[in-house]
Amino acid sequence: MAFTDEERFKVRTALGFSTTGRDYQPEIESGFDTVAADAAAVSRVQAILADLDEVFEQLQQARGRLKYEELDRRSIVYAGQREVESLRATGRRLVRELGIVFGLEPVRDVFGETAQLGGRALRG
Repeated sequence: MAFTDEERFKVRTALGFSTTGRDYQPEIESGFDTVAADAAAVSRVQAILADLDEVFEQLQQARGRLKYEELDRRSIVYAGQREVESLRATGRRLVRELGIVFGLEPVRDVFGETAQLGGRALRG
């Protein structure tokens, strides 16, 4: 069973691969063919992607609820930050699981500070 373009986009994004320049990323592209040949693996990938969609949605909602709590000597502390960190940890676990299915290590942390704030993504 082949992956849809949307599923391929989500897998690439979750694992931190570029969504353009696919010719330069043969490992992820060949992974799609390998995983697509196994119906159980495809089902697992689709379930992980659905869970990731839910985590991204919950993260967006949680960030909207963050409120300034106090100013520490080194940083600003927000009420609700634990919820955000918990969701990021869940997202990272799902991304690692996706990587296991594809036999790949994530190349960037889509749940890192810079990824969530729209900043520069660091190469991992």
